[in-house]
Amino acid sequence: MNYGYFRSSNAICSLAIQENSVDEYLLKSGLNIDKREIELSSFSKSLEKREDFIKFIHSLKDKDKLFIYDLSILSLKIDEVVKILNCIFKKDVDIIICRFNIILNRDSSSKIVLYLLNEMSEDLKSFQRRKLGRPKGSLSKSKYDRYREKILSLLKEEKSVNEISKILNISRSSLRDYIASRNLKELASIEKKDKNLNFILPKKECKIKLNQKKG
Repeated sequence: MNYGYFRSSNAICSLAIQENSVDEYLLKSGLNIDKREIELSSFSKSLEKREDFIKFIHSLKDKDKLFIYDLSILSLKIDEVVKILNCIFKKDVDIIICRFNIILNRDSSSKIVLYLLNEMSEDLKSFQRRKLGRPKGSLSKSKYDRYREKILSLLKEEKSVNEISKILNISRSSLRDYIASRNLKELASIEKKDKNLNFILPKKECKIKLNQKKG
């Protein structure tokens, strides 16, 4: 089953941006989602108190796919995100990070997970700067987005910017700016390294439990 998961109260990324990103990914991939889950709880609420969300992640089954904007949608706390990933990956579930066009599962390289966590950390820092009155522009769409996966593949083959621009018949200077703005060289390097290094999962069962109400 394919699920789309969204947070309505995310101050960093609006619900509209989340849905647009997921819908664009689905359209390009020729896929559909069977159910949209929208969590209404505040981002200040701890993971242990998000009962509906905990029930949802425990309901996921092998071969399910979870489409989200990015990892910050799961939680704004790194330690909670790691707990959530560990719990989800106890099953054979794919998490599709639509913002970066990356698929995560229990066989993913730990380097990819760390890259996404680092991007989340940078977004949080940017958000804090905006709150302090020092706004930073968000990443806009580019006409080169359609070439992203091809560019990434060629970078992993250690093709130069000049070579890639000739292959794709696009401007070298614009391509260089696009690669820099999307950190594609860093991502290509991460994906090339440690392909056999898997995200370490807990040996015991998922530690995220629902609070047992008495009475």
